[in-house]
Amino acid sequence: MSSRMNALIRRYENGAGDLIASVDGLSERDLDRRLAAGKWSIRQQVHHVADAELNLVTRMKKILAEDNPLLIAFDQEKWADKFSRSGPSIENSIALFYTLRASMTPILKGLKDADFERTGIHNESGKVTLAGVLEHTVEHFENHLNTIERIKRKHKIR
Repeated sequence: MSSRMNALIRRYENGAGDLIASVDGLSERDLDRRLAAGKWSIRQQVHHVADAELNLVTRMKKILAEDNPLLIAFDQEKWADKFSRSGPSIENSIALFYTLRASMTPILKGLKDADFERTGIHNESGKVTLAGVLEHTVEHFENHLNTIERIKRKHKIR
């Protein structure tokens, strides 16, 4: 496997621990802090990355298991609005994220370079490769993790 893919998989694998460390010890009040009015809170960020991971792991598995499968987008704003207020506890969202990453990592580590070139058709983006979906998954999560850290700095949390 290429060094680029190995590095990407390491970043993917480390994400669950990074999320846990980022929110460890935060109070309920801290979890509801935001960068600005109308922006997602730390709590909403955590719920969102778990929801996104559920969708992205499904996309990766479809690409691996099916020939050129259709990959359907999800409306993150509607999911956040519907599920982040009355949905799972933050602990359950973290557990879901952790479990999805822990179950997908060995699959990714066992692939050959050619597997990362397998494709699917995203209903909004068109043709995508497994490598592209994995890169998007890692960068998407890291963006939200950075937002959580920015919220914490803004409110002088830890």
